[in-house]
Amino acid sequence: MEENLAALRRLKEDYPDKVLIASIMGENEQQWEELARLVQEAGADMIECNFSCPQMTSHAMGSDVGQSRSW
Repeated sequence: MEENLAALRRLKEDYPDKVLIASIMGENEQQWEELARLVQEAGADMIECNFSCPQMTSHAMGSDVGQSRSW
């Protein structure tokens, strides 16, 4: 994760006038909140919450999020 955050920081430093969009995917509400905070602090101007990735193998991630009423 730190490598990705460092890349976001470098991109924002190198291209300060460009819009930087970070895509995040978490397993629970706390993880979503933490990831959103971290990418915002790293310089993201927008955040894409990835609720639909069918490629994730972990339960409660990607497209599984949309299958739970608790979300």
